[in-house]
Amino acid sequence: MLPGLTFSGLNPESYDLATAHLSDGEQFCQGLTQEDLQGDLLTERERQGIACWSCRKILQKLEDLVGEQPNEATINEAASRVCRNLGLLRGACKKIMRTCLRLISRDILAGKKPQEVCVDIKLCKHKAGLI
Repeated sequence: MLPGLTFSGLNPESYDLATAHLSDGEQFCQGLTQEDLQGDLLTERERQGIACWSCRKILQKLEDLVGEQPNEATINEAASRVCRNLGLLRGACKKIMRTCLRLISRDILAGKKPQEVCVDIKLCKHKAGLI
């Protein structure tokens, strides 16, 4: 297991993916940092790269599960299943889904791609040319 892929605790309601969308995801998502996903053993640049790569992989898998015509129901269903087969990314995936599902759902419904969603939840930096 990669160091730093552990969780810090949130309130009990945030652990239930079925109700996570009801909580103020923006508040929790703002508290999710790249350090939460990697720990202190890496340089800032390495930390940013791993967090962004992990986020993009997780969000791509979520997008694949959601399908071509996303709605809140398909997003919530996909969010409840997406982390199951992600190996070392499972812990990071669960934390992202718990803390950021509301913002992720909004972005998917707006047609944003995984990279854009990861920028919005602050796990990737804005790249030149990304609109």
